[in-house]
Amino acid sequence: MLKVNTELLANLGNFVSRSLKFLKGKFCGEVPEAVLTEVEHKLIAEVNGLLEKYVAALEAVEIREGLRLALEISRLGNLYLSDHKLDNTLFDNDRVRCGTLITISVNLVYFLASLFYPYMPASSASILQQLNAPVILLSLSPFLSLFFFRLSLFLLSPFIVAPSYRYQVLP
Repeated sequence: MLKVNTELLANLGNFVSRSLKFLKGKFCGEVPEAVLTEVEHKLIAEVNGLLEKYVAALEAVEIREGLRLALEISRLGNLYLSDHKLDNTLFDNDRVRCGTLITISVNLVYFLASLFYPYMPASSASILQQLNAPVILLSLSPFLSLFFFRLSLFLLSPFIVAPSYRYQVLP
């Protein structure tokens, strides 16, 4: 259990913190326009492939496998930021590319809040609150009502939250 908690903190916590701090610090909380490249299309395809496995795992009540897959998606988000060097230099030299990275990342953060809801409902709610993103009141099936609503949007478009939306990222 300690290993899982440590990985969650390092993996998801780092990704969420890095994405939201950069959005707030460099873009004043406003989601920038994005120009998708082959890199983003590949990332979206990988996330959607893992999503299909995640849904299958939860339908088969393979709870640990579902968590592993959610962590893998978060890992892909961290890798995306690292591989493409989201930093002040990128912001100063290529604002469009930087905006694309942060738009995809912030949308992945919103998406991950849904994936982790069955495991960490309070943390997921906290992420949504930090984003000032809509919270859907859950019914008898808390997983399905929140999860499939957002995931269907992600499958259609990587922009769950459209560019120009202003997040109220908390300090």
